[in-house]
Amino acid sequence: MDAFAVSLGKGLKMNKLNLRYSVIIALFFGGFQAVMPLLGWLLGKQFEIYIRSIDHWIALILSCANNQNRY
Repeated sequence: MDAFAVSLGKGLKMNKLNLRYSVIIALFFGGFQAVMPLLGWLLGKQFEIYIRSIDHWIALILSCANNQNRY
């Protein structure tokens, strides 16, 4: 789920508006949205030396698989 849908659901579930609770939830959502791409980049850099020689084949396979599902 994306952060907007989760925050909308959390907000609708709240009986009364609590500013402190809302700020804490917003900081958690924002923090995770910022950390996840950074974590993916760091993991990608760790595997780069293993994948570099076959990365073009992986791209070709993923591209063909994606196009096959369209038709």
